[in-house]
Amino acid sequence: MTALPIRLNNLRCLVAASSLMVLPVLADSGHQHETAAAGETGQDRTLWQLDVVMGYQKTATPRIAGFLPYDGHYRSAGFGLQHLDIGRSFRLPDQGVYGQVVVSRHSSSTDIHEAWIGHRSGAWQLQAGQQLVDLGWLNRLHSHDRLFVDLPLMYQAMWGGEWSEAEVRLGYQRLDLDSNSGLWQWHSALSLLGTSQMNTARDGVAAMVTTAVSARYGQWQHAIKLDVYGAEVGQRGMQLFSTSTATHSHGSTATEYFDGGIGHIAMGLSSEWDNTWGRWRLQGEYQQRQEKGDLSSAAGQTTDASAVLDLRSWGSYLDLSWQQSRLAAGVRWQTLGSDVGLSRVSGDDLADSILNHQSRSPSYLNMLIAWRLPWQGSKLRLQYNVPLTDALALPRIQLQWLYSVAF
Repeated sequence: MTALPIRLNNLRCLVAASSLMVLPVLADSGHQHETAAAGETGQDRTLWQLDVVMGYQKTATPRIAGFLPYDGHYRSAGFGLQHLDIGRSFRLPDQGVYGQVVVSRHSSSTDIHEAWIGHRSGAWQLQAGQQLVDLGWLNRLHSHDRLFVDLPLMYQAMWGGEWSEAEVRLGYQRLDLDSNSGLWQWHSALSLLGTSQMNTARDGVAAMVTTAVSARYGQWQHAIKLDVYGAEVGQRGMQLFSTSTATHSHGSTATEYFDGGIGHIAMGLSSEWDNTWGRWRLQGEYQQRQEKGDLSSAAGQTTDASAVLDLRSWGSYLDLSWQQSRLAAGVRWQTLGSDVGLSRVSGDDLADSILNHQSRSPSYLNMLIAWRLPWQGSKLRLQYNVPLTDALALPRIQLQWLYSVAF
C-alpha cells in the first residue's frame, strides 16, 4: 500500500461534550426546547420558537485537512448572522402523535433542518422524516442550545457540523425508580438513514444502533452512550483540491467521487453534580471512523484522483463546565487525527489534495464564559481558543449574542 507522505499519530483518548441544558440522552426531540417529547404528556406547550445567533470572529473557520470533505456550515470572518432557526412543533396527545419543522439559516445557506413526525406507544417510539441524528451527546442540540460557541473538531471534520438526515428511528425507553439506586433510564434505538448529507449521486443506505443508560441519585447524575453507524455510499461528490470553505460540491460541481463503505463508532461518558453553587458537569466522548473504497475524478478534470482509499480517523474532547442562573463557564480540550492510506494510485496529483495534512494532530484548548442578559431569552458567549499544536488555525477569539423567543 502506498500512503500519502504525511501520517498523524493516533491519539486514543476518551472524550467529552457539554451543554447548558439536561443530558441529551434524556431528550426525545432534536430541538432542545422540545426535550420532553411533544405528545408524551397533555401539558400546554409553546408551538413556535425563534432562535437567532449573531457572532464575530476575526478570521474564517478553516477547512480541516486529512478528511473527505463535507459541505458543512463554515463561519466567515467578521460580524454577522451565524445561525437562525424558526421552528414549529405540534402534538396530538390523545393519539400519541407529535412532530416538528425547523427552518435554519447558516451563514450562507437556508434549508429545512428538521421535518419529522413521531408516534409514542408505551415505551416504544417511532420517528420518521428529516431530523438531527442522535449521534454522540451534541448532534441533537442546535447551536443556541450548546455551551460552547462551536462543535468539537471531530463533529466538523467527520459530519460537517450539525448532521441532519432523512431517518426512520424506532426507539425503546425504560425508566426504573429504586429507593436504593435512584432513577435509572435506559434508551435504545435502531435507525435507517439516507446519505444525502454526503452529497451522494446514487442511492445510499445507512444504519445506526444507539444505546444510552443514565442514572440519577440525589445530586448526582451519570450517563453512558454508545453509537454504531455503517453506510454504503455511491458517488459521494466532493472537491478534494480546494481548501476554500466557500466552495460546494452539490450535483455537477463535484470534481471527485468516493464509492465505498463507512464504519463509525462513538462512545460517551458524562457525570453531573448539582449543589448550592450551581451545576458542575464533566463529559467525555470519543469517535472513530474507517472509510474504504474507490476514489475517482469527474469527467473533464485535469487532475487524476484515481486510487483505492483506506482512511482511518479519530477524534476526542473533554470538557468541564459550571453554570448557574446567570453565568456559565467551561474549558474544553480536544484533538483530532487521521491516517490516510492509498493504493493503486494513478499519479502524484493526490499529494496536493486536501487529504494531505500536516505532521501533527490539531489540538486545542477552548475556554468559554457566558452571561444571561437581563432581557429574557438573551445571552452572550465569549470563547478563547488556545492552539496546542500548529496543525490548524482556528479563530483565536469568538463572540456570540444569542436570542430565543417562544410564541
